[in-house]
Amino acid sequence: MKQILSARLTLGALAVAPVAAIWGVLAADAPARAAPPSTTVPGAIPAMATAPARMTPNEAAAAAATGQITFSMKEIDVGAGYAWGTGRLVYGGQTYDFTLKGGGLVGVGFSHIEGHGTVRNLTRLRDFEGTYWAVQGEATMGLGRGGKLLENNNLVDIDLATTTRGARLAAEAMRITLHLSGPARGATPG
Repeated sequence: MKQILSARLTLGALAVAPVAAIWGVLAADAPARAAPPSTTVPGAIPAMATAPARMTPNEAAAAAATGQITFSMKEIDVGAGYAWGTGRLVYGGQTYDFTLKGGGLVGVGFSHIEGHGTVRNLTRLRDFEGTYWAVQGEATMGLGRGGKLLENNNLVDIDLATTTRGARLAAEAMRITLHLSGPARGATPG
């Protein structure tokens, strides 16, 4: 039990440290702006304090769920890992097939991952394609469940729920590239 607890604490530190480092750089690079008194939060990072108190209708629509995905992926690791798979995106009443490939560092084993998720901030289909990043940990022996939050350079977010089968142990920064391969064959619109 002590080893399992230790592994979980380490995974938590791995997940928080890169995010905190990136957030610190973003906040340090943000231009200083005066925020209206009603939106200023004592002790907040300046970039956060200037956020508008209300979203415009366009911003609210973009932040809402804009699509759904399902996918199947395999991942193999011996130190560095490689992942590959296929999936489907439902967006704007249409269904599109996509491929995924990528990998991460620091893992050992093999797993087969099935998942589904919600796509947010997708305003143009072409913004779905690209490289997504996630910091994750996995410890699968037999069957496991998990989740991931991915984001690409177009600020498209994918919130995933996954089921994992196999034997794999990993704590990694993962990079996955999604590529649309066209309208889904045999799929009916929306």
